[in-house]
Amino acid sequence: MAGILSFTDKVINEETREYIKEVLGMTQVGKMLIDEGMRKGDMERAKRTALKMLKRGDSLNDVADVLDLPIDTIKAWENGF
Repeated sequence: MAGILSFTDKVINEETREYIKEVLGMTQVGKMLIDEGMRKGDMERAKRTALKMLKRGDSLNDVADVLDLPIDTIKAWENGF
């Protein structure tokens, strides 16, 4: 599936791309992909925020508490994972 999407990204024009996006947005799969993208975006923002908080000296416990995430997740981000 990823290969097909990558290939079509290179060969379709902007108008077709917008049409496909609109049609997919009306399907359950499209809604699922949008939700997944939002969750991924939320985690990326949380990671950036956590790293900024750690850099300014906040404790792991404080960061985990503010972001409502497990300490292990914050530790993994701190260690570059």
